Amino acid sequence: MLSSIAKQHREIRELLKEKGQEHRMEGIQVEVLTTISEFLSLFRDASEDMEGDRYPTLNTVLLWRQRLGAHCEPRFQDPDYMRHIRSRASELLNEKFIITSTHKIATFLSPRFKSLKVLSHEENIAVQMEARALTTALIPTLQAQSEEVIQGKTEAITSNHI
Repeated sequence: MLSSIAKQHREIRELLKEKGQEHRMEGIQVEVLTTISEFLSLFRDASEDMEGDRYPTLNTVLLWRQRLGAHCEPRFQDPDYMRHIRSRASELLNEKFIITSTHKIATFLSPRFKSLKVLSHEENIAVQMEARALTTALIPTLQAQSEEVIQGKTEAITSNHI
């Protein structure tokens, strides 16, 4: 919505001027709207990417969190209001956007991101160890299920031939 107002500011102002309501646009600074809109656009992109229903998205959560965190870092050229917005956005990311081992393992299991370059060497090793432990714990369950399926097929074949 902010981007729409910023893009159409001149047209909106002209329409309001024709109706004698130009005062409604007082205090609106196009540069501020544009700057905030540009800042928020990465959050929109992240949200749209992570809500995909036709492709897996769990493996992108860690990457988006890292990217958004870097995006919220204050910049030297930022005006005061943007420093405040970036700071508050960073606080909210830390509070609401929690990365779990599930996100890290999902990223590790994705062929495109398996090197986990976004994590420290120690975190990378910890994720690999946790993935191995989970895989090792899962093997007996998968073997039991596989044996049940094979047994069921064997019984079905035998009963059809009798």
